[in-house]
Amino acid sequence: MDDLERLLERCRADAVGRAAALIGRDGLVIETAGAVDDASLDLALAAAEATDLLAVADRLFADGLDERPAREVWIRSDASALMMRRIGDDAFALLVLAADADPVAARGALDATESDLAAVLA
Repeated sequence: MDDLERLLERCRADAVGRAAALIGRDGLVIETAGAVDDASLDLALAAAEATDLLAVADRLFADGLDERPAREVWIRSDASALMMRRIGDDAFALLVLAADADPVAARGALDATESDLAAVLA
C-alpha cells in the first residue's frame, strides 16, 4: 500500500466511510481506498459527477455569491452522504459515507489527512 492509499484509508476509516478517493480536477480517479468492489458503488462515475458538482459550486459561489470557490461540499440522500474537499489546486477528496454519518467526524478525518495528501501530490 503506497502513501496516498494509506492516507485515504486512514481518512475513510476515521470517517467511517464506505470509500474514499482522490480525484483530479479532470474527473479521473487518482487513488482509492475502501469498498471499491462494492457493486452498488461506481466510483469512476461518482468521481466524474462529483467533479461536475464542484464546477457548479464554483459558479454558484463566484457568480451568485461573489465569493471564492467552495472549499468543501456536503450532499446527503436517504441512503448515502458525500463529502468533497479540495486538496490543492488540482485535486479533491471524495468521501462516500452512510446517510447518518457524522459530518464532524468526516471533516475531522479530512482535516487530519489534508496536508499529507497535498504533500504527496506536490
